[in-house]
Amino acid sequence: MIKLYFYDYGCKGLNVEKELGITEDIDDLLTKMIPGLRFEACDSLCDLDDNEILWFSADDEEKCIRRIHEILKEHLPESSRLRYTAEINKQEG
Repeated sequence: MIKLYFYDYGCKGLNVEKELGITEDIDDLLTKMIPGLRFEACDSLCDLDDNEILWFSADDEEKCIRRIHEILKEHLPESSRLRYTAEINKQEG
């Protein structure tokens, strides 16, 4: 699973799409632009409004993560306080 974590600690209401300057949901944009990427779920840490976690599955997770970084870098202005991490979350058990 790919964990894509957006955060802007202390903001009153994170709006990822507004920060990226896009008009569609970020999960829709990424799955449309990255072949093989499938959206699975979303949640947030401690149900706070300053972060959002998106979960994706993919056959080639490494390739999809590289493409996620490319797409986000294209859309995220340097002046934005929005930060993100994208990583492969190895499930144990």
